[in-house]
Amino acid sequence: MWVAVLTGVEVVLAMATMAAVLFQTGTLPGASSTSSSYPLGGGHKRGVDELLERATLILGVLLAVVTLILAHQIH
Repeated sequence: MWVAVLTGVEVVLAMATMAAVLFQTGTLPGASSTSSSYPLGGGHKRGVDELLERATLILGVLLAVVTLILAHQIH
């Protein structure tokens, strides 16, 4: 029973992690262009990108923990 619950949690965490990564704008620190809305020397993240970066980190850690627990339960 726990294996089924952990598998469901892992699927939800994996999809949420993928969504958090895909919704980020992908600006590189120090990268700038003349058409960019960031000032020269750019790389400054805005509120949503900061939130998505934190969410990605937290979701990734949770996904790793659930995966390790699930692997331990299966074997």
